[in-house]
Amino acid sequence: MSTAITIVGNLAKDPEMVVKENFRLAKLTVMTSKSKKNSDGTWSNEGTTAWSCTAFDKLANHIQSSSKKGDPVIVIGEVAYNSWTDKDGKPAGRMEVTIKEIGMSLKRFPVDAHRNEIVTPKSDPWETPKEDTWASGVPF
Repeated sequence: MSTAITIVGNLAKDPEMVVKENFRLAKLTVMTSKSKKNSDGTWSNEGTTAWSCTAFDKLANHIQSSSKKGDPVIVIGEVAYNSWTDKDGKPAGRMEVTIKEIGMSLKRFPVDAHRNEIVTPKSDPWETPKEDTWASGVPF
């Protein structure tokens, strides 16, 4: 069972792309912490959490080409606890987030965003023609 979650934090490292036979995924770690203003006016972080996040297919490609270590991000996804038995036979587990949406946080500084045009061919160049080109003789 999974629960909807929104995470605001920073990427701990560059996203890691994993390519399998029939899909691709991006693995990333988002670090979050609660900031507290001290009595002397300085800020400190408390309770830092590392969130293990995964995105699939087209979203994984976009994350890989658009994100890097340290980027401030907002992640919307589903969190679930995954458990297993480790090599010593002991139970282990962690919270994992499946990313549905991700974007840059604009809280601390502006981001220069641009949209790359995705060109989709209108037809498959290897598709068999609908009409027989040779039916009326030589086509040229």
